[in-house]
Amino acid sequence: MYSPVIVISKSEVDSQDTSSVFEALRALIASPDAANQHFESVDIAFHGYNETSEELFEIQEVREFVYALDEQFPYWLFFMDK
Repeated sequence: MYSPVIVISKSEVDSQDTSSVFEALRALIASPDAANQHFESVDIAFHGYNETSEELFEIQEVREFVYALDEQFPYWLFFMDK
């Protein structure tokens, strides 16, 4: 089984556009089998922040993006690879 990686661009964060991430996550709950198959297997990566000295959690825009995503898809942590 492959582990999906969802890449979130800096431009998506800057515009607070969660639509593509939401659609990718929503596909994971298309059926109970799909949800079970992807339990704790999804990675999320933020692209465009390599040149900053701040950690992602220190960047206000990233935090706001994650808060907005959580409002739309509150069970996304079920799928995150630990």
